[in-house]
This record gives sequence, structure tokens and C-alpha cells, in this order.
Amino acid sequence: MAGERQALKMMAAGAPLPAILEVVVRNIEAQAGAMQCSILLLDEAGTHLLHGAAPSLPDAYNHAIHGMTIGPDAGSCGTAACRNETVIVADIATDPLWRDFKDLALAHELRACWPKPICGADGRVLGTFAVYDRQPRRPSPIEVELVERAASQARIAIERKRAEAELEKTHKQLLDASRQAGMAEVATGVLHNVGNVPNSVNVSSTLVADGVRKSRLPNLFKAVALLREHDADMGAFLTTDPKGRQLPVYFSQLAAHLAGEQAAALKELEHLQKNIEHIKDIVAMQQTYAKTSGMSEIVQITDLVEDSLNINATALARHGITVVREFAELPPVVVEKHKVLQILVNLIGNAKHACDKPGSTDKRITLRVAGEAGVVKISVSDNGVGIPAQNLVRIFSHGFTTKKEGHGFGLHSGANAAKEMGGSLTVQSRGAGHGATFTLELPLAQCSTR
Repeated sequence: MAGERQALKMMAAGAPLPAILEVVVRNIEAQAGAMQCSILLLDEAGTHLLHGAAPSLPDAYNHAIHGMTIGPDAGSCGTAACRNETVIVADIATDPLWRDFKDLALAHELRACWPKPICGADGRVLGTFAVYDRQPRRPSPIEVELVERAASQARIAIERKRAEAELEKTHKQLLDASRQAGMAEVATGVLHNVGNVPNSVNVSSTLVADGVRKSRLPNLFKAVALLREHDADMGAFLTTDPKGRQLPVYFSQLAAHLAGEQAAALKELEHLQKNIEHIKDIVAMQQTYAKTSGMSEIVQITDLVEDSLNINATALARHGITVVREFAELPPVVVEKHKVLQILVNLIGNAKHACDKPGSTDKRITLRVAGEAGVVKISVSDNGVGIPAQNLVRIFSHGFTTKKEGHGFGLHSGANAAKEMGGSLTVQSRGAGHGATFTLELPLAQCSTR
């Protein structure tokens, strides 16, 4: 019983499966005298047996049977796994089930083998628990009971570990989906910004083109041609000819007009250049964050906040939202930039949506950065629709959303990312119509100055 309790404690403590199975095997061997035991595990395909635990069997034997194919006449263990029933072989030397394996077993002085399938709660075979003896014989009733208990305990350990592995796999898939959803928020912000800049580019290029088409420059060529016609009598033409006498005034007016055209064109070209630079800056910023994903870097927290605002800048301006900054002086800190950006872009985007309540004219988002009690706090507050009390407890749950086209990944992903960085993401709201404040806290112990 002590061995069984030890195995159960190891399961509860999250010990590796091979270590737990070895304790199960040694516990039976301690009660069964000179017998040697083994646990083999059925692979995911359900066709081969893999080494689980067999501390007393020779290594050469364990290595030889590792990966053996199960079948109706594949020794004791392979047959038991195939038939899903206990197989008792009293004499390996003469039993037909061992025809292909008896030389291997006899070389290691193994004469009898009694495996029992280890079956899961659904009846599917998980593996086998086998007892070997150096003498040809059948098991006693007590030995059969020991094998039954050992197989039961092995089943618990195997199923628990497989369930943990499946849970971890599901959790990882969820995190990946959440991260992708979070990055979709960043990518959407980038696309909104980049997508709106070409509108300004089109306006500027159209104005420049219209200015060129309407330019009075062709009239200058006509005036110059007129002067060339009077090269021989230029003085008389400019002083006595009615057309010639008008040219100096015309040239003065034309020069002023062309100067205005040039200034307008230069202004629009400057706007065009700034918009192109804006696109380059947005793309470069996104590339920088993509390259540093998963890496901790020394940064100014306020720079990250500004970057998240820049990604949302076009949407905020389009919706007429005023941004208020309340930034405390903080030293550089060490954070995973990409995760922080993902969280902040999502929070600012949510705050923008919250401010889109009908009839609202005072739309305001306030961003605060402060350091206190060993943490750095980044808060995003809005004066929007607020959050009902019943939703506050579910706001970070996977799949929960109040948006018509929401996916419920953003806040859940943000909370997970904050936790991965040793911090937290919390929310406060006095209820519907009173806005909300989301606060990202990161430990200064992890974000200390270097």
C-alpha cells in the first residue's frame, strides 16, 4: 500500500509518467518475490507497444521489444493488446504465441509471462502490465490480483497524463488562436491607418494634376513667340505697339500667378511626401514588433503607448475622439514589446468602440502611465457606454463579447499575455453609461532598469 500511495502522490505532484510507472512496477515486484514486471504503452496509432517501465528486465530485452507490432500471435503482450484480454503463457519455450520471440526471451532466462491489458475508462487499450518468471508456471490467485491492481493503478497514471497532455495541447491551441486574434487587432489597426493614407495621397496628387492642367504656363510661350517676331524692332514694339506695350504688365502678373501655382504644388507635394513617409513609418513599426515577438527589450513604456495610439490614430480621428495623456516620468523598463503592444492596441480599439454611443459629442480616451509599489501601471479609460456589473466577471473569459461581430479573443488573449509577463489585466466600471478603465500592471522586478 505504501508503494501505491507513493505513486498517487507523484501523480498529484505532476511527476513524469515513466517515473510513476516505475514506482508501480517496483511496488508489485516487492510483493511478488523474484518476478520481473514491465509496462508497455500502446502508441497513438494503436499498432505498436512502446517501453513504459521495466527496471528489472535486461536493457537488451527492453530495447528489443520496444516498438513491437501487436497481433494475434505476437508473444504475450502483443497478443494481449491485440485481443484486449489477459494472456497467460506458462511456458515460453513451447507456447506458439512466442514462436517468433522465444529465442530472445530464453536468452534472458525468461520462461513464463502473464500480461493484462491496461484499459481506459472507455475500454480502449492503453498498454499492458506483464509479469515474467524464470520458471515455467501459471500465476497464483494472489499474483493475478496483484496484476489486476497494478494495471488499475497504471491506467490511472496513464489516463491522467494523457488528459494533462491533451489539456496542454488545447490550451496551447487556444493561446495561439488568442495571440492570432490579438495580432489581428494590431494588423487591423495598421491596415486602417495605411488604408486611409492613400485617400490623402489621391487628394494631393489630384490637386497637383489639376494645377498643372490649369496652369498659365502655355500663355508664357505665346508671349515669348510674340517677342521673337519683333526681334528686329523690339524697342519700338514694346513702346509703340498696343500689344507690345501690354507685355511688361502681363509678364509681371504672370510671374505672380506662376509663383502661386508653384507654392500650391509644393504644398501638395509636401503633403504627398508626408503621407508616403507615414505609410513607411507604420509598416516599419509593425515589422519591428514582428521581429521582436517573444523577446524582452529595454524600452520606454510611454513609447509603446504612443505606438499603440499611432496604430489607432486614423480611427480615433475619424470618430472625433479626444486623447488625453497623463504620463509619469519613468525609467526605461524591460518588457516583451510585442505582447504589450497587442494588449494596448486592443484596449484602445475597445475604448474607441465604447465611445461610439449615439448622440455623444464629448468622446474622450485617457491614457495613464504610472509606477507604484513595485509595478508599472498603464491604464486606458473611456467615457463611453460602460460595463454592466454582470459582465465584469466575464469580461476576460474566452469567447465572451458584447460586439455584434466580436470574437471574444482580444481581452482573453490580453489577460493571458499579461499573466505570461508576470503581470495582470484588470477592469473597473461603475456600470452602464459610466465608462470603463482597463489597467495593465507589469512587475518592476521583471521590468527593472538595466
